[in-house]
Amino acid sequence: MNILQNISNGIKSNLEIFSFEDGITEDRYKKFAELSIFFSYCSSDHFGEDNNDIIKNFLLEKIKKIPADDIFKNPYMVFHIAMPYVFLRKFEKIDLFESSLKIMFKNNMFSFEVPPHRQMEWSFIKNKMGLQNKFKLCNPSILTQNIYVSSVNREIAYAISHSLFYITDFGVCPPPDNLLNIEKLKFQLECMIVKFYKENDLDVVLELSVNYFSLITLTELNFKILNIVDDCITKNSFLENKYFEKVFIKKYHSLFVIGILFSQLNNHLNNSSLSIDVRKKLEETLASTVFSGNKIQKEKVKKLDLGNSKEFLAWEALLQLKNKEMNKEVYTEYVDCFGVNYFLELEIISNLKLLKNRNENSLLWDRELEYFKLDKKSKKLLIKEYQNKIELEIKFHENMCKDEFIENPITIKTNSYAEIMVGN
Repeated sequence: MNILQNISNGIKSNLEIFSFEDGITEDRYKKFAELSIFFSYCSSDHFGEDNNDIIKNFLLEKIKKIPADDIFKNPYMVFHIAMPYVFLRKFEKIDLFESSLKIMFKNNMFSFEVPPHRQMEWSFIKNKMGLQNKFKLCNPSILTQNIYVSSVNREIAYAISHSLFYITDFGVCPPPDNLLNIEKLKFQLECMIVKFYKENDLDVVLELSVNYFSLITLTELNFKILNIVDDCITKNSFLENKYFEKVFIKKYHSLFVIGILFSQLNNHLNNSSLSIDVRKKLEETLASTVFSGNKIQKEKVKKLDLGNSKEFLAWEALLQLKNKEMNKEVYTEYVDCFGVNYFLELEIISNLKLLKNRNENSLLWDRELEYFKLDKKSKKLLIKEYQNKIELEIKFHENMCKDEFIENPITIKTNSYAEIMVGN
């Protein structure tokens, strides 16, 4: 049994979780929308006997029961009702929704008080509807900012992953390389995947991995990222042979992302624009993971050793040089093993400049000053000595990567449009 059949079996056994006949709520529509998105990208023969038709018929039957009054109930709810239809219309177009969406677009029925990555959903919907073929990043957008990778939390990670979903058609297409610095994005995604793997946050690891593998036609990727994903799934015994309702409610979102990643990877295996060597390497890596199509859980869960991996050392170097002690032990090991990484240097410089600004404003040593009861003169001396030290450190790293774009965020041209090809 492959992953998609495993997930579709779980859906079929728990379809009522995604129903909203007992009353319209935002949460119920959200679940329904997520199932629609998953089904749109993952429906195939891999679902197993009858599962494909049963799930498709369920989705179409439910969405046809939504009355016009509910579609126009309020702007935020409109988004949740509109979203699933945009993904289901490739199976069957429904006049009520086609007409309603035209009115919604004409009257711009969407609250712009939500975060920018949520606003991007409207542009994405227009792309899916075939109403536009150009996509503009919101300004501000998380992708137009200089991201401090070592400080990214779960909320910011979701903002990044969802923004990338909308400009890559949930990983089906590569992101526009005239808008984004692809190599920098690749490095940041690798660091974040390691970070959330170490925090055992499977959902974020999965979403960022879909983003990561959307880059496969643009740059050389490290397929060992799949071993990280695989280990995160298996060490939590996340996939099960049978999903009872309480378990499925907790797991369904991550299961859907696993399914989308599985479909994305399988599409890459059949992508003739990728070299035979790349596809063979991907296939060999997949064979040792839950994505092999032959097994749901590995028989023996072997502890993943990340200690000397490039991504792990980069992340640990960032963490060490984020702190005021400026420990360079891991950084030195990284450079000795892999050479200078321009994007690692940029991240380090950003962190060092932040430390410098804190030191200049006496916001770096407050606890130590309080503990040691230093007088005013000693305090000034400590700040001055550290300032000299950190300026030398900044200069060292700037010399390692002299370039005019040191301060640039991930975007190259904030106001540029990009052609986005999405499936209508």
